[in-house]
Amino acid sequence: ILSTLCVQKSIAGFASINHRLSPYPDHPIYPSSPDDRSRNAKHPDHFMDVSNALIFLQDKYGIGSGFLLVGHSAGATIAFQIREQYCGINIPVPEGVLGVEGIYDIPELVQAYERIPAYREFVENAFGHDKMVWYKASPASSKEPAVWEKAKAIVIAYSDEDELLDKMQADLMLKRLQQSASCKERSHFFPATGRHDAIWKDGHELARLIENAVTLL
Repeated sequence: ILSTLCVQKSIAGFASINHRLSPYPDHPIYPSSPDDRSRNAKHPDHFMDVSNALIFLQDKYGIGSGFLLVGHSAGATIAFQIREQYCGINIPVPEGVLGVEGIYDIPELVQAYERIPAYREFVENAFGHDKMVWYKASPASSKEPAVWEKAKAIVIAYSDEDELLDKMQADLMLKRLQQSASCKERSHFFPATGRHDAIWKDGHELARLIENAVTLL
């Protein structure tokens, strides 16, 4: 309880960042419309939206480097895609980055789930058909300088109960971190519990992961 109270006192606030979605006209329940600007984003629109949000938070609230950037699933992909500078604008560098159930190697994801067409569909809807674009957009293989490389703590969290992503995604990102001499000592793995979406829908597990990540900062 004491640890939880200390963590709570160190947090000034939370900001929930949204971004445009990619088109999915064949979605069985919520098909996208070509007229919906919020659902026709293509890479790099997604991380540009998040970058613009961080710039807004810096301008309005002066978040500086004193924040933890958290992303779940595709949100974790985006969190690890954010660059220090984009289009000539400096992006605030987080003190820590936490990726939960993230996608870090897009070509590996498509290959691992080649028998399930939906995986290739949502990847192509977001990144197009060029596999080199997939490779360059993947945090586990991208050579672009990203803000996570300067973070004090870099955390990968994964639950063995995840029914949508296998652990290979987390393993590949951890391997990338371990291969970097400057990141090796700052990288951490957090075991999580719960199914893929249950982690954020319930909220308790995500809160626990965030609390533990904050203690590293």
